Formats: sequence, structure tokens, C-alpha cells
Amino acid sequence: MKVSVLALLTSCFSLLAITQLQGDVVTLKNGDSISGKVLEESATEVVLDSPILGKVTLPKEQVQKVQKDAEEETKETVEKTEEAEEVPGADIEPGMSVSERYWEAFTSAIFPKGFTGEFVLGYNYSESSDIQSGIQLGLKGKYVNGKHSVTGDVFYAYTRKKDADGNVTKPTDKHGLNAAYEYDIQDPFFFRASEKYLVDRVKKLEPQNDINALLGWRALDQEKLSLDFAVGPGARYQKTPNTSGEWDPLVTFLQSSFYQFNQSMRFDEKIDYSVDPSDTGSYSLLFEVSASVRLTSFAEPKIIYRNSYDSTVGAGGIKREQSLLVALAVPF
Repeated sequence: MKVSVLALLTSCFSLLAITQLQGDVVTLKNGDSISGKVLEESATEVVLDSPILGKVTLPKEQVQKVQKDAEEETKETVEKTEEAEEVPGADIEPGMSVSERYWEAFTSAIFPKGFTGEFVLGYNYSESSDIQSGIQLGLKGKYVNGKHSVTGDVFYAYTRKKDADGNVTKPTDKHGLNAAYEYDIQDPFFFRASEKYLVDRVKKLEPQNDINALLGWRALDQEKLSLDFAVGPGARYQKTPNTSGEWDPLVTFLQSSFYQFNQSMRFDEKIDYSVDPSDTGSYSLLFEVSASVRLTSFAEPKIIYRNSYDSTVGAGGIKREQSLLVALAVPF
């Protein structure tokens, strides 16, 4: 009888020891369970280190479920949190990779709070009296502080031209700067002052400078949908081979909107119409629409389509032009 009790106690202690070692439990579809530590789990198999069977590889189609040890899961969670905290200055978000956290930390250290922007590199194709194609570089930024906001962008495009016969002419380029200041007067009204500077050797503009002071109205101002209208006076300076440069009065109408389709996809649209009040036949009209997809924190492909008509002196004989820009933006 004593031997039986001793054997029973030994069995109990052995079972208790195995239970302490088993940690994870893999339940098979046939009802069997195997205890141990899960070394690896993939879409095709589960590798388990069992204190009784040793290292076991189980096909995933035979596995009903894998139950991890609660203590081990807590430890893994703590380790992941500590790993995330090793990136100083990063805004940790669910699903954000280590490289994305480092990018967030890098940009947060360089740019002030409230500032956002993007670098743009793309290929531009345009048609007017001839065909142009080439590389375009750009830098955009926006700073918001309460009711005040400042936006700006610069770009440079290097293109090669083809005439109507398909002959390649010498390379040409254009570059410009756009800057604007906005102040929210009282919802839904705002004030906007802007300047557009452009050197376009295709249109023989060297340079063109537009200055505007606009009163705006936000018809829609939602998180995923926005629609703005603005109108006001301004002036335009143009210098071409035929003119020495002069300022002309200007009235500008601006309409812009955006639609945030989901967390990663966005559509933007803009109409910019400017006319000389002393000569209504002298005007410029621009329609622009774009679509972008945010793949990661530092990669956002986008497509921008522009269609413009310009009957001003500075059009250089080119009245209608349409272009398509396929670009990769790096947000910050």
C-alpha cells in the first residue's frame, strides 16, 4: 500500500512538473492535445517543443487551435512595447512598422509641430502646340497655427520637346513658386492672400507673377469632404519677348475641393479662373484633378491631371495645354 501511495505521489509531482513546463497547448482536429512551447507558427505548419515528445512539426491543416501561455503572451507584448519605445519622438500608432516609426521621429525632430509637407518626384507628359515630357521635382509644405495657415510649394521641370513632325528639339525647363496665407475670419468665411511666380520658357514667360487677395466661403467643411469658393481682386505682371513687363489688374475666382475616400485614398480638384476686368477676352483658366494613395508613412503615389487655357499676352502663342504627372510623394 505504501508503494502505491509513493508511486501515486511521484506521478502527481511528475505531472505537475510537466504542466509547469508545457506552457502552450496545441489542439488537433482529432481531439488530441500536445503541450510544450511553440517555436514557430506559419500558414503551413506549427513547430512545437514538447517535454515528452521533443521537437514536433505539425501540418497546419491538422491543427484546430493554438493556445499560448498567458505569461509568455504578456512578455511578448511588453517586449514589443519596449521595442517601440526605443524610437524616441515617434508617434506610435497601431500597425506602424519600425521603419515608419523612425521616419516619424526623424521628421518630428526637423519640422515644427503643426507643419506637414511632402517631397515629390515624377514624370510629366504634356501636349500643346508640341509634345513635352520630362522629370519634375517639387516640395510642398503647410503650417497651421490656430486660425492662421501658410502653404507653399516650389517645383522644377526639365523637359524635352517634340514638334508636330515628331522631331526632338532642344531641352527646356520651367520652375515656379506658389505661396498663400489663410485666416479663418468666422466660420464659414476666410481670407486668402496668395502669390504665384512662374518662369515658363515653353510659353516664353520670364517671369509671370500673380498677386491676389481673396474672400472665401467654405460650403462644406467635413473630415472627409471639403468644398471652398473664393473670389477677389489682384494684379498680374508678365514679361515676354514682346513686352518689357507691366502690371495688369486681375479678378480671380478659385474653387477647390477634396474627398477622403478612405484612410489611404484621397481625391483633390481645383478650378482657377483669372480675368483682366478691362479686357474680358484676356483670361486664364486651369482645371486640375488628382488622386493619391498612402501606402506607408513615407510613400504616396499620385496622379495629377491638368487642363489649361490661356489667352493672355504671356501665353507665347500657346492657348490650350493638358498634362499628366505621375509621381511619388514622400510625406513628412
